[in-house]
Amino acid sequence: MVLLAARYGFRRDDLVKVKVSGIDFTSEMLTYYEHKKHENRTIPLESDVVADLRRYIKTLKSNQEY
Repeated sequence: MVLLAARYGFRRDDLVKVKVSGIDFTSEMLTYYEHKKHENRTIPLESDVVADLRRYIKTLKSNQEY
C-alpha cells in the first residue's frame, strides 16, 4: 500500500478505500473511490506494481478484504 502512495500519489483517504476486488490483474488497472472528487476512478498500474500487489495479496488471510 505504501508503494501505491509513493508511485501514484494516493492520498490517505483514497488509500484506505483500495480493495483487492478493485484490481484487474489482466488489464493491469485499479479502480478505487477517490475521496476528493467523490467518484470512482480507474488508473493503469505498472507491471512491477501488479507483481508486488500479487505477492502482497498472497500474504493476506483468506477472509480479509483489502
